Amino acid sequence: MGIISRMRDISPYMLVIFVVSFIAFMVASDSNLGTLFNSSSATANVVGTVNGEEIGYLEFEQRVKEQSDMQRQQNPQAEVDENTIRQAVWDQFVEEILIRQAGEAAGIKVTQDEVLDMMLDSPPEYLTRNFTDSAGKFNRQAYLDVMTNPDIISQNIAAGKKAGMIPQSVDPAEEVAKFKNSLLKIEEFMYKSRLVEHFRRAAGTSASIISPAYMKNKYVNDGTTFDFDYIQFNINNVDAKSIGKPTNQELQAEYDAVKEFSKQKPSRKIKYVTFPLEPSKQDTLAASKKIARIQQSLNEALTPADKLAAFDLYFAEYSGTQQDYQPVKNLAPEVSSVLSTAKQGDIIGPLATPAGTFLYRVDSLRSGVNQLVKASHILINFGSNKDSAKAFASQILSRAKRGEDFAALAKEYSQDNGSKDRGGEYDYFPKGQMVKPFEDACFNNAPGSIVGPVETQFGYHIIKVADKISEEIKYSEIMITVALTMNTKKQLRRDALSFKQQLDDGQSMESIAKKIKKNVVETMFFDTQMPVLGSQSLTSFAFSNEVGSISEPMELKFYGIVIAQVTGKRDAGMVPFDDMKEDLAKKVIAKKKMKLLKEKAMAIYQKLKNSDRLFAVTQFDPTIEVKTVSKVHNNGLVDGAGNEPALTQMALLAPLNKINAPIQGENGWYIYQVLQRADVDMKAFASAKPQLQMTLTSQAASPAYNQWFNALKEKAEIIDNRGKLFRD
Repeated sequence: MGIISRMRDISPYMLVIFVVSFIAFMVASDSNLGTLFNSSSATANVVGTVNGEEIGYLEFEQRVKEQSDMQRQQNPQAEVDENTIRQAVWDQFVEEILIRQAGEAAGIKVTQDEVLDMMLDSPPEYLTRNFTDSAGKFNRQAYLDVMTNPDIISQNIAAGKKAGMIPQSVDPAEEVAKFKNSLLKIEEFMYKSRLVEHFRRAAGTSASIISPAYMKNKYVNDGTTFDFDYIQFNINNVDAKSIGKPTNQELQAEYDAVKEFSKQKPSRKIKYVTFPLEPSKQDTLAASKKIARIQQSLNEALTPADKLAAFDLYFAEYSGTQQDYQPVKNLAPEVSSVLSTAKQGDIIGPLATPAGTFLYRVDSLRSGVNQLVKASHILINFGSNKDSAKAFASQILSRAKRGEDFAALAKEYSQDNGSKDRGGEYDYFPKGQMVKPFEDACFNNAPGSIVGPVETQFGYHIIKVADKISEEIKYSEIMITVALTMNTKKQLRRDALSFKQQLDDGQSMESIAKKIKKNVVETMFFDTQMPVLGSQSLTSFAFSNEVGSISEPMELKFYGIVIAQVTGKRDAGMVPFDDMKEDLAKKVIAKKKMKLLKEKAMAIYQKLKNSDRLFAVTQFDPTIEVKTVSKVHNNGLVDGAGNEPALTQMALLAPLNKINAPIQGENGWYIYQVLQRADVDMKAFASAKPQLQMTLTSQAASPAYNQWFNALKEKAEIIDNRGKLFRD
């Protein structure tokens, strides 16, 4: 039985903040799960399939709309990028379906009782945060009352209407229906979260089985240090000309050796030219004319009233904006620099900035209404002994009052990691932003005061009040920017169509681009899951057409109008010989270089092997450099050589003071001599073992789920039709 069927009517007004914060959590969740309805689509259009399971168009677009609406509610001024949201929603659907399919295959189930336990008995933080007071205490009874008591709805709506807090027109049944819908989403979200958690635990447990031998080796490698000398015969110092160009026979032999390990997905490659949607010279001139017109009107104004009238005229014409009262200190620096000393009624500008040209009018100034305080603090947590913490805080308070540098004391002693690096400083803040005792101490003491210890739920605070301000400004602004006009955009489209026509007529993209001074860019190979240039439509074009095909002009965000041509195609299977030639040549050349270096290293070794020190090499070849490294661990890192795990492994085991035979590393060949070694204390291994095991287990478990899921996704058959259904 679902949670909804076991709960009774609930007041939406009791939980309005709870619902809003929950939905925000759903949208922003790192788990990328989103809303969890998976009903079948009512349209024949299919956005994609995951192992044959369809993602319906209506269902997909409903989720895109929900998340777009949420972003607009959270930040009405910000632009909503639906392409980015569609990508996020696509990722959500793919993850949800794969996890559910994996759960069914593995027999992993989440029961309604589990979800009910989570919901009522052990709710997660995002459900409890609005029932938790400023001291961090969770009011469980209030939470359960809201979740289960049917009388709350009638009591609260009636009380709210009587108090004038709830409009009389509110329909309780309609509001309850909305809230129940939210609860359904919560229930399904928790179901999905629980399923993911099962897989996280399973993957983590599987990956975190640490063998005793590995643990011992890790302890030895981390604890043992050694000093050694070495000679490096660096592969980068071998002249490629001395090697010569690899023959086709050599390349083929190398290909035969590696081809079975060289598998590829279907992939494509394109080249493209862009026509950026940028203002033209004519657009710049039009903006300049607007600014000149404003400037002339202001210059010709004979009185302040004439200036205000001119400002009002252009304010209406160019859709100016009025900024409500705000602290002068909080203004952007470029605005504060011109308005901080202005008087009411002043008109300032036009002023050119990188963002545009601005004209300001100071509408009103006020002081004493809303106060801001700037303060610094040193926090001492309660720890295990509250009295000791208070005594220690009092000692620091005395030192601060005696004149010691407050910022230095904060950096040394404060346990507020968010501010200690700034010397404990918090910039100007209003009332209601800090916890009450802290706020009272700041607002009730004069600038320069050092007070404390002030107790809050976080610990004891020593507070230095730096400044108080209450100056606010209300102003209007007109912004003139150089904007892309419709005429310019039409001309760019005509230019792009002309480019496309010349391509269709057989001219090369490079020759046409050269005439109009544009660059041709070629991409790397990409697969079906990569929105090339941020566009799934362009990816779909590349996979739906043969090499040589030319796209219609496509308008893409950040790029402008793009014309693309498919230049490469790779099918699934082994990477063809021709596609690997460049890499094969590098491998053949590297092997030949290593062979030459081995011969040189062996010749030097024969002369050195009976010497006391490697430095004896200078007696017969002064050009060879001997390097000395100290306190090296067996982690592959060698100063002067880079990442050389073979060298550190051999040096860990080698006898002392012996000049050892050459070994091959990642970057060349090495002759080495270990001078001394500080062995790890194996007697301490038994006591160190529990902590080491815990550390290694955590390190192994942490990435396990993502590695498992990426492998699951890699093997899945995913068909993406977004490029055919949506235009970027």
